Amino acid sequence: MDSENPAQTAPDVRIKRDGTDNLYTIEKTPGSGSISLDQQGHGNEAELRQDGGTGNTIDVKQSGKGNRTSVHSTGSGNSVIIRQSGE
Repeated sequence: MDSENPAQTAPDVRIKRDGTDNLYTIEKTPGSGSISLDQQGHGNEAELRQDGGTGNTIDVKQSGKGNRTSVHSTGSGNSVIIRQSGE
């Protein structure tokens, strides 16, 4: 799932975007958990990946300008929360 094709959907994935030039790539193994991405502002980038396991959560919120994050979660029971505020 990537920002070039925003019509793509997957279970347990929530994407909220407001602004311009915000990019994302999401790769997720079915049943591995949930991913939430909230991008507000300009020029933010997120690369989020969940491989295998169960009960995982990735929650990323980017606001402002020029934030970049990359998360790769493997195994079970992992929780990642990232809050970024750029310029």
